[in-house]
Amino acid sequence: MLLSRTKLSTRASLLTRGVLAALMGMPVAAHAGLFTSAEEIATAWIGHEAADLLMQWTVSDDVRFSTSENAKTHETAYTYYFAIPAHYTFNYWTENTGNIIGMTPGGGGVASMPIFEQVQHVEKTYHPLSEQCNVTFIADVQGIIRRYDFRGSNCKPYFRRWGKPEAP
Repeated sequence: MLLSRTKLSTRASLLTRGVLAALMGMPVAAHAGLFTSAEEIATAWIGHEAADLLMQWTVSDDVRFSTSENAKTHETAYTYYFAIPAHYTFNYWTENTGNIIGMTPGGGGVASMPIFEQVQHVEKTYHPLSEQCNVTFIADVQGIIRRYDFRGSNCKPYFRRWGKPEAP
């Protein structure tokens, strides 16, 4: 039986992904999200129920969520805002001032050593909220996702975390 070039290429690609996943110590079934783009994951939700999306894509600290309804079309928009929350980072360091505040005891062939005064410093840096990606899934009046729109340069890690619709 001869396979078309497309089918053969797809099977080879899946085999390659499975081999890579096995080499990386991952279960073969889990490799799908690793190589999947945000576009492929979003597209996979078209035709699925919005209720399934809401159950699988839960809201956490780095995700904001909103819904809105279009009164004319009776469509519902489900929007996820993925962001790194505003936070502070701290950088600590110590400096010797050059002032001697004491001496270590010597003895046993070891010379006494000066103890220098040390000043502790801390630098506090504020990092504002950093929006990574926004995605909106639009569901029709029956609750079936018909289209999506997203923007942002860092969608893939968030999409990959939740993934495509789960098989029934």
